[in-house]
Amino acid sequence: MESNDVIVIGAGPAGAASACMIARSGAQVTLVERASFPRPKLCGGCLAKAGYELLREHRLHDLPALIKVPLIEHLDLRSADQRMRLQVEPYRVIDRSLFDADLVHAAVNAGAYFSPETRASITLDYRVHLMSPQGSRVLYPRMIIVADGLKGGSLRDLPEFAWRLDSRARVGIGGILENLPQGCSSERITMLHASHGYAGLAPLG
Repeated sequence: MESNDVIVIGAGPAGAASACMIARSGAQVTLVERASFPRPKLCGGCLAKAGYELLREHRLHDLPALIKVPLIEHLDLRSADQRMRLQVEPYRVIDRSLFDADLVHAAVNAGAYFSPETRASITLDYRVHLMSPQGSRVLYPRMIIVADGLKGGSLRDLPEFAWRLDSRARVGIGGILENLPQGCSSERITMLHASHGYAGLAPLG
């Protein structure tokens, strides 16, 4: 069993940014992610002003994925025959596969160890079992940060952290379109709303 200061499970924005900031403080950090990187991510990619300012505060605002990206200041809302256009604080529309990879790169540059294609599970005594193509190992860290999302299984053996999903929860799907649907603009975010759900369209760079 290996000792470690901090292990972060999940290399999305929350996990990778946390690993970066903690590694900068001098702690020994291991960042693990079940997928290989860079990996596609189902997400509209809209980074709000508050998120961008938080990145700036922690010196993560100059990532390559944030340079020369569309800055969107208008939102079109559509519901049946109703239309409304709102001016909003600027959103940066980012490609999550690039953005997440940049954050991981920043964490590694800060001194974190990154282990992709690694599945993690936490036991009742808070040991972390890691399984990767290179083999398995056990860590007993001083701190565990879990940021592996709804699909993550790292907490499955801890009943107090079990997911409770509503059986009526709606399913999300997404994709990248080569051409905008009629009536949508590359200079705005479009939200289409109906009683059975909604769809959001955002222009990538």
